[in-house]
Amino acid sequence: MNLVDENIYKNLIPVQIIGTQRSGSNLLRLMLNQIQEVIALHPPHILKTFTPIIDYYGDLSIENNFRQLIQDVCEFIKLNAVPWKNAVLDPDLIFNQCEDRSLLEVYRKIYEVNAMHKGKRVWVNKSMQNVYYIDFFEKNGFFPLLIHLVRDGRDVSLSFKRTIIGEKHIYHLARQWRNDQDISDYYVDKYGPGQAIRVKYEDLLVEPTNQMKRICAFLNVPYTDKVFKFYTSDESLLTASSGEMWVNLVKPIIKNNFNKYKKGLDRWEIEIFEMIAGDLLEKYGYQLEHNINSRNFSFSEDMIRQFNQDNEFLKTEILKDASPPELQAQFRQQQLIQSIKERMNIL
Repeated sequence: MNLVDENIYKNLIPVQIIGTQRSGSNLLRLMLNQIQEVIALHPPHILKTFTPIIDYYGDLSIENNFRQLIQDVCEFIKLNAVPWKNAVLDPDLIFNQCEDRSLLEVYRKIYEVNAMHKGKRVWVNKSMQNVYYIDFFEKNGFFPLLIHLVRDGRDVSLSFKRTIIGEKHIYHLARQWRNDQDISDYYVDKYGPGQAIRVKYEDLLVEPTNQMKRICAFLNVPYTDKVFKFYTSDESLLTASSGEMWVNLVKPIIKNNFNKYKKGLDRWEIEIFEMIAGDLLEKYGYQLEHNINSRNFSFSEDMIRQFNQDNEFLKTEILKDASPPELQAQFRQQQLIQSIKERMNIL
């Protein structure tokens, strides 16, 4: 395979979307993917999946160990819920491109090689839990541009409750949303406006042109109206056909797709969320439904124990109504990771 000029390789710009899933990150990804200079592939969550087992690969300075890691990561990506169309996932090529032997380097080179293959200079990753690896990024000299995508956490919670991924009880969803925003805020403040930007999902719906021009200026790429034709792209069609949670991606922007929680969550759920994260909702400009003093309420150990039980029950129940394609996609990747663990004798 002939890669593009090495000067382009050296000037590739990595972009990391941070925040909480179900915040419109696929919408933003597909819009960015319409820009000529940008590639924004659906993320297989490489770091989240392989970091817990990386030590079992042994010393990565040993060539066979490092090659095995690359092989496993490439196979994992091939089983992604949303396929990487015409992707370059050649383990030998990735191995030859790596400048050091680490999981982070494998992750970077896979994205960089595919960006180079497509002639792109900006690559976007929307695995939003990568926000918890930014400290690790920094220690290894990797500093992607950050887009903190914020959506009303009550709408985020409702979306999670309706999909097969993530937590299901409002207590756990509120804590997750709060933790994700807290750490995202930390890095946005630390990096400053030259390297980090915050975008509200609701603003992206209501004033999409202004927001996309703002994002393009931040990324230093030309703005184009093509971003609003995302729903006709092959990538949108592929994503939407890969699971019910993405069906809206073959439609134009739904300008009123917010405040769904008002009908979808009950009063107690909204109150629990605001008790846990009401101050953050207000910080981002969202109006609370209940008295702000209610956040002084504390949850007893018995209540939390019941929340935990309810959460596990709801996770089980949602899978009963999941479509076979969604379950099959998750099962394929889980099966691969299980086979890797068995090979490594991980109990």
